[in-house]
Amino acid sequence: MIQFISIIDIQGGGTSRWDFIHPDSPKSLRKRLEKYRGLASNFIYAVITAFGDEIVGDRIRELRLSEIKFIFMPLEHKDDLFYVVFIVDMKDNPVATQRTFMNFYHRHFEAFDEILTATAVPTNTVERLRNSMAQFLVPLARENKFFSARDKTHLASSYVVSLLISTLFTVTLWGFNVQFDLMEESPIVLAELVFVFLFLLPGIPIGILTQYGRHAIIVAFLNSLTVVVGATFLWQDLLLKSAHQFIGSIVVREIVMLSATLVGIMLGTTLALVSYFLAKFFERRRLTCIKRLKHIPAIVKTETSDFDKPPKAPPIEERGETEE
Repeated sequence: MIQFISIIDIQGGGTSRWDFIHPDSPKSLRKRLEKYRGLASNFIYAVITAFGDEIVGDRIRELRLSEIKFIFMPLEHKDDLFYVVFIVDMKDNPVATQRTFMNFYHRHFEAFDEILTATAVPTNTVERLRNSMAQFLVPLARENKFFSARDKTHLASSYVVSLLISTLFTVTLWGFNVQFDLMEESPIVLAELVFVFLFLLPGIPIGILTQYGRHAIIVAFLNSLTVVVGATFLWQDLLLKSAHQFIGSIVVREIVMLSATLVGIMLGTTLALVSYFLAKFFERRRLTCIKRLKHIPAIVKTETSDFDKPPKAPPIEERGETEE
């Protein structure tokens, strides 16, 4: 999720013309951004000034930290050059960040034009844009954190649900086999249906569930291995007899399981490709949900000692006695 936005006026000495702090950001991060919001803009301005626009270029740039990252991109508003700074979740795609802001920028172009070109900007325009941005971000991330955080919980949830969907496809395929006796009548057709139902179609729900390319690949391979190895384990006696008839020698159970694992990996490649491209489609358009940050502690207010406190003025009565 986009936690912070600042539009920096490069030609105006790096001043921030408009900024936004997500109202639902983790409290620790929000407090720091409210207190040091100018430092984030000054930091990126210092980078651009030190290395120059020619080195920074006109592309999206990233600066990764522990759980968050800075993204900055150029923005040409009429004839002036600005840079937009974002603080986002580590798992957010820069393309999705840029696409989100540019859609919002074009939708509220008149208000941005007033902010970026006028000398004195009305406070109500700034606040109205901030409120509109908060509402604009709501539909871009799922509310269910089990399927939107792009963390280990999201990975596990996607795997479990995708496995249930694959089970549903397996039951459907079994029903086709019983109805039309494909095992005896058309074994080749059955093999094709197995490939489509178990190693092609599940890629669609995996991509939709994960919406994150890296997780899509992991879930796809785990799904494929679970289906193939699980089926091999259930029907291992039948497979051992069939292998013995074809090969004519003793086939140990370990060889059958290893062969099933290799088959699962090979077939999982197809499933991974389908799910990866579909997940990337959503990843470049959707943002992560708001989640707790572990490595950003809250600002602790420290009490000042007596030496740090400014001296108090004496009471009026004491002042009068001193003057006398």
